Amino acid sequence: MRFDTRTLQARPKGPEWQEFSRAARAGEHGEDLDAHGFRRFRYAIEIVIFAICVPAVPVGLLVMEGVSPLSVSMSTLWIVTLLVVGLIDLRIRRLEHWAPKTRKRYQLIQFARSNGLAYEPSPIITRPAADLFDSISPTTEHLDLLRTGGSGGFRVASYREARDWDGAESYWFEAGYAVVPLSRAYPHTFASRSAKSGPGGLRAVTPAEAPYGYRIWCAKPDYQPLVELLAESRVLELASAARFTEMEIIGDQLFLVRRGGFLPLESPRWWESFGAVLDALSPWRASSSVQRASGIPMTHREAEEISRNGG
Repeated sequence: MRFDTRTLQARPKGPEWQEFSRAARAGEHGEDLDAHGFRRFRYAIEIVIFAICVPAVPVGLLVMEGVSPLSVSMSTLWIVTLLVVGLIDLRIRRLEHWAPKTRKRYQLIQFARSNGLAYEPSPIITRPAADLFDSISPTTEHLDLLRTGGSGGFRVASYREARDWDGAESYWFEAGYAVVPLSRAYPHTFASRSAKSGPGGLRAVTPAEAPYGYRIWCAKPDYQPLVELLAESRVLELASAARFTEMEIIGDQLFLVRRGGFLPLESPRWWESFGAVLDALSPWRASSSVQRASGIPMTHREAEEISRNGG
């Protein structure tokens, strides 16, 4: 499958980009790009720092030296220097954070439009069935969802969740994933290059060595349609080339997962690699009208129902 990636390769410019930037600053393309909120957050940080640092040196000089030409000039120089540094810092932070994020969103919107995809920067998604989402974290987010409906549709998105580091300050765990609907249900299968045990009901299954550094856990490893899919599609090899580190099949959903970082959705080369994965899976992808109208991946409850019915 070939994607039109020209909008990802060209740097945004022109009237349409300028209008998008204006709308983004006004909060029309997501609250995270609202420049007013962005500035308020930055200003709050700067105000706290300045409230502590600005008076420190002048007070110290006046206490130690008294009011003198030297203490007054040093205090004035200190205050002016901090003000200049603060303004430069605000500008740098804006260029480093707001501008790249806005540019990426614009490019993804244009890319989705060129390829007939739907794009949502902050979608609300019911917890999918894959092991990646089996989390107790109270804070999870799906980001940059690109999807297509209809026959053989797929979904690609970023995912992150808040985690605690041994009771210390929390941090964000990041991942990227793709979901490809299959034309039939398969036994629960999990393949990974780094996991030491299988997920959920596969933890008691003895893993089998597989090519390209993978280990595979499977509820029914001798299920012939599954054997054919893995062998003939070369999905593990192609998924590795597209920077995925895990594959999981639950019912009629095939999940490809990259843990430890988002997928480079703004990279034309990545979309070329992912297109190769879709091409390889085309004989096994859903081709009937039996699609979830919501376009949302299978949930844990649905997966458990399929498992009870024999997969």
